[in-house]
Amino acid sequence: MAIGLDEALRVAHNGRERAGGPHSEPDSLSMQALMGSAADSMPRRQRRGAARRASSLGMASKQPWCGEQAALVRRAGTLAAPTRVSDGPTKGTKMLADFHVHSAFSDDSTYPLDEVCRDAIMRNLDEICFTEHVDYGVKPDFDHPELARIEEGKPVTNVDYERYFPAVADARERYADELTVRCGLEFGIQRHTIPQFEAVRKRWGQDLDFIILSIHQVDDQEFWTGDFQRGRSQQEYNDAYYEAMLDVVEAYQGYSVLGHLDLIKRYDPAGVYPFLKSRDVIAAILERAIADGKGIEVNTSSFRYGLHDLQPCTEILELYRDLGGRIVTIGSDSHKPEHLGAYIRRIQRRLAALGYESFCTFEHGEPHFHKLEE
Repeated sequence: MAIGLDEALRVAHNGRERAGGPHSEPDSLSMQALMGSAADSMPRRQRRGAARRASSLGMASKQPWCGEQAALVRRAGTLAAPTRVSDGPTKGTKMLADFHVHSAFSDDSTYPLDEVCRDAIMRNLDEICFTEHVDYGVKPDFDHPELARIEEGKPVTNVDYERYFPAVADARERYADELTVRCGLEFGIQRHTIPQFEAVRKRWGQDLDFIILSIHQVDDQEFWTGDFQRGRSQQEYNDAYYEAMLDVVEAYQGYSVLGHLDLIKRYDPAGVYPFLKSRDVIAAILERAIADGKGIEVNTSSFRYGLHDLQPCTEILELYRDLGGRIVTIGSDSHKPEHLGAYIRRIQRRLAALGYESFCTFEHGEPHFHKLEE
């Protein structure tokens, strides 16, 4: 029996409390309630099966989770030019799309790609995009493990491109009847590593649907280790973070969206840094992204990290909206089964409440707009 969204959220919340508090993940029942039952009384797989049966009988059918087909322009460097934006929302939606997903192809995950796809289907996700880590400056390529640092007995490297792209293509074909699988990368770019990322985009651009631009480190100092923050005041490391992002977006356009734009707050030992102190530089970043036809991501990991607000924060989402930004993707930043698809519906509702009309998925570098419903 279907349950309402409010009830699903209550169940999820209770599951987290049982599991150990607000920083823990919802249990499997809570997750399924949040991402499945609250959406539709008829499971998507059942609808998809009906669509396939209709197709086998020669009846015209169109998968409801797919939108108008973009021109399949597979040109080298498709993500480099300013992204062409369509006139407006093209699809009414109850769809669920997770556009920030990591698998065992990322150095910090052991989640097999096939299992990710199967779990996505079980959780009634319509579309996922794999976005494996690439972090030049702090990680070498996969074929140079001798240059990598060793963590938990294995070298920390960038994604194995030669195996990754065929694996996603194979999954896309095998699960096509039940799940739309997109191929992406998460570029952890620094100003001095731009040439290496551009080489990746030129080599593999024809296989990519989506690229997240994230600032994971500055001057090869990572945030999650505290190396970047060490020896700096809160204002100094916040200012340096956003200035580094502005420097990158002014020099590089080969991406789709800015990932977890205020990531530094996740690793801020001094607590919440006031938005107004960074507003001007954030506005400059957003204005440049909008001018280049790029978007931003809402990253649902804010819930599992126990942040006080969304990521990016509500003020950034309001600022992007007010500046004319319209391209917004939603991603769980999942690395484990319990992360996959978490809080996607909840973020859709928050975006609608903030006045956004649609969220986006991507295909071959082009945004597809899906109408939000409050």
